[in-house]
Formats: sequence, structure tokens, C-alpha cells
Amino acid sequence: MLRALFQPTSNCTVVSFSGGMGAQMISAAIYFMLLERGQRVLADMRYFDQPPHSAVVGNLGEVSRWPWQLDCFGMDRAQFEALGALPAKAAQRIDDGALKLKLGIEALRLPAVQQRFPIPEWIDDVLGGGFLAPYLCIHIRRGDYLNVASHLIGDTQFIAMARNYATLVNQAVVVSDSPIAPAVRQSLSSLFARIEFKDDIGTFDTHRVMRKARVLIGSNSQFSLIAALLNTEGMALLPQQWFGPGLEDLENAVRKVCDFQILKR
Repeated sequence: MLRALFQPTSNCTVVSFSGGMGAQMISAAIYFMLLERGQRVLADMRYFDQPPHSAVVGNLGEVSRWPWQLDCFGMDRAQFEALGALPAKAAQRIDDGALKLKLGIEALRLPAVQQRFPIPEWIDDVLGGGFLAPYLCIHIRRGDYLNVASHLIGDTQFIAMARNYATLVNQAVVVSDSPIAPAVRQSLSSLFARIEFKDDIGTFDTHRVMRKARVLIGSNSQFSLIAALLNTEGMALLPQQWFGPGLEDLENAVRKVCDFQILKR
């Protein structure tokens, strides 16, 4: 449990905020969880002092710098108590890393924290008519993730997973932050009675589609993990391997919330 993972050593904890919507949600979830437990919490928002920047896919190591993206949940930066009132040495910090991921997972499993990230019940504005019945969703993470990923889930792996569940759900939506390859479209289209490919919708709409899926096949990304944790009515399938060598602490943080492995066919 959280109390075993994290024991405050000062009268204040600083949570760093950075990255895109998924990373920002993890930071916010930790912030609100610690507040719920009566701790003094500050938010380090200095990441947003620099202008946003879109990384060029193919530039190894380059990542995008994102603007504040939690407005869609009714969260304004001003509602977080910002770092600045206390010197850094007077507070304990939670920065990016294995501990932050573990705490974020703990936080996003708490109903009081989950309620902070509401989405509309309907999704027909994104998917159009005819998707009232259950559907399977595949999240293919690409984009600037290709520049920094230590491990990448291949297209054939997503297709194989979808084939396992096509007899249970006859509708599917494939979401991605990059154009979906024609070969992937063709292979997946043959499995379902109806399928939509969405590689041109916004981050929040992508998150909504994933949250409402009856079966969610996620990628090895924080964005998939968060949608899986907040999708409380569907079945979430996550990759067994998330990272390359040397990142076992991060890998174990994810594996601890998974109970089963999928038999390969």
C-alpha cells in the first residue's frame, strides 16, 4: 500500500508536473491523493514556463514539450498550490521515476481520485452513430514516443491480440497518434463487423474512447495505463513487456497491477 511505499520525511511534499496529458494526470492524481491524506502538497509547474514544442519523429531522444492539458477535466493550473513558498530543501520531492509511477497507480485506483477525471457518458460525437453497443479499442502508441521508447509493441502483436477477442466483440476502434498503416487497417478490418480508425482526433477524445471500451488493448505507455486504470467497466489488456533492459523498477510497478498473462495463439 501507499503508506509502505512513501513516508513523508518533511512537512511538505513537492510533486513535479511535466509531459503530456497522461504524465500530467499521474502528477495530479498523486497531488490530490496526498491532499486527501492530510499532507501539505506543492506543485512544481516550472516545466510549463517554456513554450510548447513538437518533436520531429525520427530525431532520436527528442521529445515534445506539451502545454497544460488538464483543462478538459475542469482542472486549472491555479487550483494547484505552486512551488515557490518554500525552499527546495524544506520539502520532499516526487519526480519522474519508479516511485512516481507506483504512487500514480495507487492514486488512480482510489475512487476519490478517479472522480477528479470525469468524461462525458456519450461518445457518439467522436465515433458517430451505431457505436452504442460494446466495442474493442486498440491504442497504438507511436508519434514522438518512437524517439525515446526502449521497447516498442509491434503492429503484428496488436493484430494477434485483436484476433483473440474478435469473437467476443464485433465492433472495434483503433486509436493512434500517428497514421495507421494500410496493412494494419486491412488486417483488422477483416476481423470485425464494423471498425473505425481514429488517428486524427485529439488527446482527450482518444482518452474518452479508451475509457469507454468494453475491451481495451493498450500499448506500453502511461497514456494506455491511465485509461486502463480509469476504465472501471471494461476489460483492460496490457503488454507484458514495457521497457528495455535497465528499467526493471518501472516494469515491476506496472506488472504488480496485472493478474493474468495472455496465452499466445
